[in-house]
Amino acid sequence: MACILSVYYVLNGFGEKPVRALGSLLMMILGVSCLLYMHGGQETSPTWTSLLSLSGLGEALFKGAEFIFYLKKIDLNPTTAWWGIALVLLGKIMIPLQAALLGLALRNTVRR
Repeated sequence: MACILSVYYVLNGFGEKPVRALGSLLMMILGVSCLLYMHGGQETSPTWTSLLSLSGLGEALFKGAEFIFYLKKIDLNPTTAWWGIALVLLGKIMIPLQAALLGLALRNTVRR
């Protein structure tokens, strides 16, 4: 239980720090987007230098948004790679959960 509370404090400041919650949410979205861009079932695998360019980062964020908001199914084979399971868990469960916690942190801040 202490581990869960520690993670909750680091990500959201116990629901009292919306800036920390927003930063955590943006880092999760950026992380999922970059991993999808690099390993998202493309025929040619892009390089890290192409990701660091502005067009590569924009394409990565667009691909991540498609995955996170269920706009496009990306063919990942989670049974063959551990990162596929982690990516699906982070993208489909943790990001919406973090968005909800951000909403609660904003509500707590506005109510006071």
